[in-house]
Amino acid sequence: RAETQPGIFLTVANPYTCLLVLGFQNDSNTLVAYLPNATATGDSVNIIGPQMPSNAWVHVAFTWSTENRAKLYTSSYLQGASGEASILNNARGDHNSSPMTITLGKYNGAANCEGIQGISTSQTFMGSLDEMFVFARELQESELIKLANQPRRIERAVVPRTKNQLTYYS
Repeated sequence: RAETQPGIFLTVANPYTCLLVLGFQNDSNTLVAYLPNATATGDSVNIIGPQMPSNAWVHVAFTWSTENRAKLYTSSYLQGASGEASILNNARGDHNSSPMTITLGKYNGAANCEGIQGISTSQTFMGSLDEMFVFARELQESELIKLANQPRRIERAVVPRTKNQLTYYS
């Protein structure tokens, strides 16, 4: 649930490279997925989603696979995709083995995750995050619909819900 200002709500990075940034662009609450160095030629990819409503809960999902590449969803509806995002692990050289960290909210790490104009990792996300899921595979649209509409009753827990799900935070 976003308020009315730009900010980052999720960053995946290690100290050397940035993998994924999700946030809101400018003051329009436009949802953006930014993938630095995600193409075979080292170019970055931006997926621009819709303008998000202020003070309303919206289910946001990002998926990636070698077959379908990068996709951005809101409330289980596809909002944008990029077939060019062929490399999700964009670590270069000796930095391949450095583990990635998921940061919720403002990113304070050493990697340069700045990219698309109007979205800055130095801006604090103003809003609320209710739940976060991380899966070890790409979810299909039918699974995203189920997740978006499934009532939850777990609070303050880390619970594996399926064998392909890495973690669950509520």
